[in-house]
Amino acid sequence: MTQQQAELEARARWFEFELEEVKTDFKGDWVAFVKAKEARERQLDAEGLKAAVRDGPAPTAKDVRALRALRAEYELVATKREDELRALAKLAIAAMQKGDLEPLVGDCTMYDATAKDRAELTRKFFAEQKLAWQKAATLAKVDAPDFARDFEFEGPSPETGMTAQVRISFGPKAQRPAGERGRDLFPERHQLELWWSGEVMPDANGRLNGAPTTPRPKSRWRFYQLVLPYSLRPMHRL
Repeated sequence: MTQQQAELEARARWFEFELEEVKTDFKGDWVAFVKAKEARERQLDAEGLKAAVRDGPAPTAKDVRALRALRAEYELVATKREDELRALAKLAIAAMQKGDLEPLVGDCTMYDATAKDRAELTRKFFAEQKLAWQKAATLAKVDAPDFARDFEFEGPSPETGMTAQVRISFGPKAQRPAGERGRDLFPERHQLELWWSGEVMPDANGRLNGAPTTPRPKSRWRFYQLVLPYSLRPMHRL
């Protein structure tokens, strides 16, 4: 196998975030990387299948591989996109402050990717939230050094159909409503909630890819919603 053949094979079988080792550990040697990667993948597949048999219905090697890639993408890609997250947070706040949420409609994850009339359903939801969100957005100081600097990440949960998520808090702490001491309410501050759409799991309740696909999904963080202080916990978190 030549270096060119090895590179073509590697790019067809593994995601870009898995190929960083070519530079860091193998000094550009694609042949050595492919051999080592194949051996490591076989070992991890065997270990994953053995563990899965103990925990529930036996998956396939492809299932085990896809779950491993999903975890790696979350750790190596999704949680590292902090500049992207800040830019999206500023875009969302700016749209809310203007009362024009149209820039958020097309890529919003509020409705399932297979939902009929997804954009129109999203617009309807936005219209219901518009005034509350516009008021909330006035509390965000997007030019402050600490805006969108603290990220509350939550890893993907494919067993429940959930992609990775992140919550970005802003504004002062709110006072908990009187008489609501015993209820499951959250959070103390306003929060932007964003969901990850990656190459391994492009959409919630969707497929898991164990290898690159054509066409290649665009990896990105996407707007989900603005959560007001001490709201009822959303259904997807129950």
